[in-house]
Amino acid sequence: MSRSLKDDYNSLLEFIDGYSLKNTYNEKGLSEIIKPLHKGYYSALALLAELHHQDVKPYSSCEKKYVDKQREIFWLHLSESFSELGSAFFLILNGCYKASDQVMRSSIENFIKAQGSLDNVGLTTMKNVYEIFEISKISSFFSTEIGRNIFQELSRLYSDLCSSVHSGTEQDMQGISALGDFPAIDLDRAKIANKNYLKIIKFYVSSLSVMFSEGFHGMHHINKDIVQLSLSATALKELHR
Repeated sequence: MSRSLKDDYNSLLEFIDGYSLKNTYNEKGLSEIIKPLHKGYYSALALLAELHHQDVKPYSSCEKKYVDKQREIFWLHLSESFSELGSAFFLILNGCYKASDQVMRSSIENFIKAQGSLDNVGLTTMKNVYEIFEISKISSFFSTEIGRNIFQELSRLYSDLCSSVHSGTEQDMQGISALGDFPAIDLDRAKIANKNYLKIIKFYVSSLSVMFSEGFHGMHHINKDIVQLSLSATALKELHR
């Protein structure tokens, strides 16, 4: 190993050993961004945990012999979608805004796949994202009034995040030249990430709460109160009419 490479590797080890977010969050205004992210993520996890605990069964229009498998696929992609919310949260905390946009985009894709898979055998093996969205658009939940609106909003947000993924503008680029640039805080970009993240949370939580309304009403009251914090006004009206 060359001397310069060895020295840089030692610097990397020092960086890893000393890596901390503590001083970064003295940045004025950052707590106002992080707090709602935490609230939204917590509510999403509370809902998912309740649905698993209650062992709810999503409706599937597939042939009877495929129903159990499609439900398994639904939970697999839904869980991955929520897992990606956690990864995106972590990336935002560290100032990796472009990467967080990429993960949020992937989360939306998995959520759309989860919904579409309940009515379409083989959908999750398709490679063309446009085709996946078009087929999922007419799935059972997305064909409802509230579902159509949520699908449109998620599709619009997905398209916006694609701009970041493909570095459509200078504002979408991050320009990282070394690991030592992290953690990094850009309040303007953090606010944008916050806005997108909370929109996704609202659409997911609203979708699943209405889709599994009996599960929603059967939740422990503490979890129910937390979940309701992330529901859209339309979903709240639907659930309490």
